[in-house]
Amino acid sequence: MLERRTIVLADGSVRSYFALPPDYQDFPTPIRPLDIPDEFGFSPGTLSACLGLLLAAAAS
Repeated sequence: MLERRTIVLADGSVRSYFALPPDYQDFPTPIRPLDIPDEFGFSPGTLSACLGLLLAAAAS
């Protein structure tokens, strides 16, 4: 994600530095781990909600 850039100083020495690319704001928001579905197509938040509904139904 970072670009390596080089600058030549007035005394002739060369320095390298790392910088964000010019289009860094165009990167999409990374997927949070809770939003990634498992092998069955459910995310952990979905499974927790389903389990809560099942437990509530069993208790009544």
